[in-house]
Amino acid sequence: MELLTKLGEPNFPRIWNFLSLPLRPKLTKTLARLERFTDIDIPFLVQQNIRALILDLDGTLVEHNESELSTQVIDKIVEIQRNNIHVCILSNTSNDRSDSRTIPHGVEVLKACPPKPHRECFINAMKGLGLDEPEQCAVVGDNFNTDAGAHDASMHFIHVKPLDGRE
Repeated sequence: MELLTKLGEPNFPRIWNFLSLPLRPKLTKTLARLERFTDIDIPFLVQQNIRALILDLDGTLVEHNESELSTQVIDKIVEIQRNNIHVCILSNTSNDRSDSRTIPHGVEVLKACPPKPHRECFINAMKGLGLDEPEQCAVVGDNFNTDAGAHDASMHFIHVKPLDGRE
């Protein structure tokens, strides 16, 4: 069952988010809604005082269970970094793809521990980027159930239409 972790233990925040989604409109609030990650408007991020992006991997940057980022995604990440916005990738996947040759220099791939949507995984990612102000962070992802958990960490959420592929 997808709502269970790989270890077989329930991911209660994920179950809670799923069941309460219709009753918690803040989970559907977004800073932006995009067709794809490469549509991110960097001047808009700067204007919003976003200093860090925490990126989901599967369904946002690559199709599910793929490991190689496209040239367009790599170029966009590098452009974001050139604008002094910190970037990391945060994933619930159990696959170890941190050794991918396509991950741009300076971008760490983190396994969400505890898994998304736990508040602590977003806070840990933010602190790993050297920041202490959640309102200066945005999580970019395709899933309101997991990635929008950023709201519980007082971060912004940017929704990207999910890429093709099977979750």
